[in-house]
Amino acid sequence: MREMRRGTERSVKRSYRRAKYAKYIESAAWFARRAQWEQDEKQRTGITTIFCFGGCGKEWSLNDHVHHISYDRLGNEAHVDLAGMCAECHYRLHEIVESATYLRMPRATAQRQGMRTLRWENRSQYEAQHQENSQTR
Repeated sequence: MREMRRGTERSVKRSYRRAKYAKYIESAAWFARRAQWEQDEKQRTGITTIFCFGGCGKEWSLNDHVHHISYDRLGNEAHVDLAGMCAECHYRLHEIVESATYLRMPRATAQRQGMRTLRWENRSQYEAQHQENSQTR
């Protein structure tokens, strides 16, 4: 679990939620939920390969991260509450949604918009690399 940002208020409620999250993320229940999410995602899409939800194009596996889009059902997450991501995209998504602009938004809005921003960044990088490669041939 990441450290709290400097200057962040430490309310009793927030400290309790963070402790609950930290305990859950290390639990057997979380690892079982991750495995179930993988099976459900493969069944939902009908394909055996899952790609990072950040849009970078990398294949996702259980060794990678699972991002909580919503913490409302922590410990009893619905499939849509989770997204498989590579570590790089997961860290970048948190940078985005924890920035000043996104912190002013409701959490659900920030998550959706942050994911769109991340995918746009990754798409732009891919297109720039693809264009650069085609020009050097």
